[in-house]
Amino acid sequence: MTGNAHRRLNDALEEAKADIVRDHLLDDGGSGATVLHQLEADEKVQYLFKHGSKGIRIERPGEGEETPYNSHQQGNRYFLVTDRRVLFVAQKEGEPETVDWSYPKISAVEVNEGWTKNRVTLHLSGGETISFWNQDNEYHNTAVDYEAVKAYIEDAIPSGETFCPECGESLTGEEDFCSGCGTDLQTMTCPTCEQTLSGNENYCISCGREL
Repeated sequence: MTGNAHRRLNDALEEAKADIVRDHLLDDGGSGATVLHQLEADEKVQYLFKHGSKGIRIERPGEGEETPYNSHQQGNRYFLVTDRRVLFVAQKEGEPETVDWSYPKISAVEVNEGWTKNRVTLHLSGGETISFWNQDNEYHNTAVDYEAVKAYIEDAIPSGETFCPECGESLTGEEDFCSGCGTDLQTMTCPTCEQTLSGNENYCISCGREL
């Protein structure tokens, strides 16, 4: 590893909340593109979760669930909590595939810690939920406090602001359409129960969800 790569790795881990195994950030899945390469400049990893085959589970209201990136023949799957976003990386031969969620797009987070069910679940502002499982205890050098992971993500979610329910774009509250994805903000749908709303409500008139 070059001197620049060493510095990049050290910078990425400098303020981590957990003692992360450095080799996981250097996993290239046989492609030469490491997990570290998927981070933005100066982005700091706080927590890292690993699974050898299981990808993410995506649940959408009214559409059931899907589990993309599941494979026993491909490389490791990583779920990273950074100071800027939550990032999923599927390592494999060829370029790794990534999906990420900025904190404004996340409305809530759950964690589950058990013998075989260590899991982090994100609830997105558009109504989707994203879950990732941890396979073993080797992703950190020391045990992780899952409640601390939850608290970190909750603290990173912006409060006191208005965001598009579809894409998470920051809004002033005066737009008729979202500048990020074009969603009609005058007639919107509750991301939890799909009740049609005017776009001016602070809470859903059907289920009471804060909007």
